[in-house]
Amino acid sequence: MITCEQTTTSDLAARYVAGQLDPQERNSFEEHYFDCARCFDEVQLQLSLQSAMKSAPVELRNPAAKKHVKTWVAWSAIAATVVVMASIGFWRLRIPSRAPQPVAAVAPAQPDPLELLARVEPPPYQTPALRGASPEPHFRSGMDQYRQANYAAAIDELSQADPRSPDVQFFLGVSYLLRNDADAAVSHLRATIALGDSLDVEPAHFYLAKAFVKRKDTASAMKELEAAVAIHGDYEKRSQELLDHLRPR
Repeated sequence: MITCEQTTTSDLAARYVAGQLDPQERNSFEEHYFDCARCFDEVQLQLSLQSAMKSAPVELRNPAAKKHVKTWVAWSAIAATVVVMASIGFWRLRIPSRAPQPVAAVAPAQPDPLELLARVEPPPYQTPALRGASPEPHFRSGMDQYRQANYAAAIDELSQADPRSPDVQFFLGVSYLLRNDADAAVSHLRATIALGDSLDVEPAHFYLAKAFVKRKDTASAMKELEAAVAIHGDYEKRSQELLDHLRPR
């Protein structure tokens, strides 16, 4: 792999312009100087010098004039060098550096407080242990999917279960909520409360409040949380904490 130091010590740029490199050296040097601004500048300089030297007159009839011409050629080469170097400096000012420029740090967007409050932890489900209490197949299959956090499959199965079951409506509502479908969650959780099962009503109020928070309907959310607190059950503390966050300061 060609390096800048090799370019300088081996006069590679001049030899490249003069066509004195073998094919392997030429290919290696081209791969290097196309990605190296310093060596690219050196090649441009050598090309300009070569062009200046080729354009200089080489024969004059008057021997004295020949001596003058040699001096003129030498000074022309020097002048060409100065012009090319100056143009390279200008080119560097106009062309952006190949080196990556530092990117200004961007402050991360602050999360919406209501989005944080709307986050849901799935309530646990345990299969009834009582003899003869065997859930229907669609409900059982749906809850198997629910426990695996496959809420889309859970919704598919639970939607085919008995809609008169508070458990079916409750876990359908929660599954929709976990899928970020707040409108469907509200519908099924309201149906849970309407069925009036004592075990499902309190958590239904709590998760219904979460659905309203996700919809940014804080007034409705606060009503559901107040209803959950009034039951004085397992969700009382969580409902009160969420209610305190939603109340105007």
